[in-house]
Amino acid sequence: MAILGPGDLAPDITLRDLEGQTQVAVSVAGAAGAAGADGAVAGAAPREISPWDRPAGLAAAAGSPGEKRPTVLVFMKSSCPTCQFLAPFVEILRAGLPAGAARFLGIMQDEREEALNFRDMLGLRFPLLLEPEPWESSERYGLESVPATFLVEPDGRISRSFLAFQRPEIESMAQDLASRAGGSSVELFGGREVPILKPG
Repeated sequence: MAILGPGDLAPDITLRDLEGQTQVAVSVAGAAGAAGADGAVAGAAPREISPWDRPAGLAAAAGSPGEKRPTVLVFMKSSCPTCQFLAPFVEILRAGLPAGAARFLGIMQDEREEALNFRDMLGLRFPLLLEPEPWESSERYGLESVPATFLVEPDGRISRSFLAFQRPEIESMAQDLASRAGGSSVELFGGREVPILKPG
């Protein structure tokens, strides 16, 4: 199976965060059931939200009626050197965008302690969700390696996806998100020499 790409419907993701709370990262209304007036989907798990996301005031999952922002999903594993390389640039992008411009979530193929160490070592401020083996969400997105990055639109469709670290792809995504939010471009690399490609 190939990695999902532009135009594909993002599969639902419901995982636990580092605090053990259930988080719905992606929940496409209509795919799982009929949505009620409050945006809840019949038969779906409660749409809880990490405290990291509360300042934006939007607690809905990507693809649900209440979410108006795009969602950046980054699948990673703490022992992966390319994930360690990519993640700080994702954090720089998140911090550089206007508040509430996009929702950022890391999907970690790790146990809790490994993911905590990864977050703290790299200074990440976006929520991390834990995906235990056999990595079913990763499989539904067509992944055989990490890192992998997806931009999921409010309607639940994927508009961008790329594997590994690809400088042109993350630069283009940064420019796109900044433009949508009406902000200035985000300087991701600060004059550093960064490779065009770093395989996963």
